[in-house]
Order: sequence, then structure tokens, then C-alpha cells
Amino acid sequence: FQPRDRKKILVVDDQGFNLTALELILKHKCGVDTGKYLVKADGGLKAVQIIKENVAMNHGAACDFDLVLMDCNMPDLDGYEATLQIRQHLYEHGIKQPLISAVTGHTEDSYVKMAIESGMNQVLAKPVKSPF
Repeated sequence: FQPRDRKKILVVDDQGFNLTALELILKHKCGVDTGKYLVKADGGLKAVQIIKENVAMNHGAACDFDLVLMDCNMPDLDGYEATLQIRQHLYEHGIKQPLISAVTGHTEDSYVKMAIESGMNQVLAKPVKSPF
């Protein structure tokens, strides 16, 4: 997976180990130039802030993220609420929505339902395994 043009991947997790693990999978298994295309956020609030700043940098006309890998359980702002806020902000600006994938250890039906209802496109189970 190589992001289109100057598009980027946002990885969101409050655990540094998980951020590093996802970065290594994207770099070594998926061939992503993580130095160029990857942005990391250590929580839901930071993720929303990064998206809003990116939209502002693009004068409200675009978002440079194609993919968001979102942890669901974070202390500052959980992934469900962060996703709702990101979706709402982009909707208000008429901007194309990125793919948002939940990355969580909770894969029971009730959690998958919450993820989808919050606007996430899919759920990836931790520990994340590379598809390659």
C-alpha cells in the first residue's frame, strides 16, 4: 500500500509499543515509506487535532490522510468518539473521508458494532498480523 500522491496514514494508539509495532508492519511488510507517509498520534484527542490541523493547512479543502488505524480504548478520548469527531469535521468541510480501521483487542460482536456505528470501516484484531 502506497498512499496516493502526498496522502498519509495516521496511526492512533496510547501505547507506544503498539504504535511502533504498526509502524514496523507498515514499513517492512507493506513497503510503506513510514518516514514520509506515516503520522503517529498517542491518543484520540491528538488524532482529532492532527486531522483538524491538516484540514486547516489545506484551507478547508482537503485531508491528506487516506487511512487511519485507530485504537478503540484510550484514556483521553476513545477511538469511537475520536472517529465520530473526525468524520463530523470532514463532513462539515465536504472533504472525502479516509478509511478508518479499528485496531483493538476487543472483537466481540458488541465492540464491532460500536466501531461500525461510530463510523469505522472495519475492525482489525490485536495483535495485528501482517496480511503479507
